[in-house]
Amino acid sequence: MVLALFGYLVRDWRKLQIVLSVPTGVAALYMPFLPESARWLLSQGEVTKAEKIVHKFARASKITIAEHPFGDKIQMKKERKYTALDLFRTPNLRKKTINVMYNWFVVVMVFYGLSLSTDGLGIDPYIAFMLSGLVEIPARIFSIFSIDRFGRRPMLAIVILSGGACCLITVFIEPGMYRVMVAMGGKFSFTAAFSIVYVYSAELFPTPLRKTKRTKSSGYSHELQTRDDKNEDEESEIQLPFDDNLN
Repeated sequence: MVLALFGYLVRDWRKLQIVLSVPTGVAALYMPFLPESARWLLSQGEVTKAEKIVHKFARASKITIAEHPFGDKIQMKKERKYTALDLFRTPNLRKKTINVMYNWFVVVMVFYGLSLSTDGLGIDPYIAFMLSGLVEIPARIFSIFSIDRFGRRPMLAIVILSGGACCLITVFIEPGMYRVMVAMGGKFSFTAAFSIVYVYSAELFPTPLRKTKRTKSSGYSHELQTRDDKNEDEESEIQLPFDDNLN
């Protein structure tokens, strides 16, 4: 919705790109002042830096900890490295992987296809784009409650089928308000499908393969997720000295 507003106010695409990029550049100025994750530093063997950060947090929290809270050595648990090939090693995993990858392909393709084709709905393109973003809010809320009430698989099937039906119906409707209503119904359905497939696909796979699966299934739309998941997996094995005090 905000992008639609900026697009309406700044019509030249080059200037619009600059306007949208400036906040990112300003945020980058904070990077030197943001502390690194202590768990991540420990996973990389940077014990001294991790201790400095932990002591800084302890002082801010008014907690007393040992001078060397992690001891002389940090024993990192060595685990087998999993690759994308492990997703296809057994028939059960192979079937799930192909199914999930196909669902991700369909959901992402239609979701972004609807988002980028709002200028063909027959109304002001800025209003159409704003409505396309606005309808995502109730769709996300709907997906949260519906999957707990009716289940992941039934709801994923329902929203994909209903969204596909809306997309087919728009072909036979003249550009205008009626096409907008039907198209927004499709955007609502595939927004909900986007949220559901993300949760459902993660729950289908064993924890060691979850990161690999999610990266391969949604890599074309979530390229940076690999690094985030790697940091989370490595950090989860490390206990900070004052974690218990904060709980």
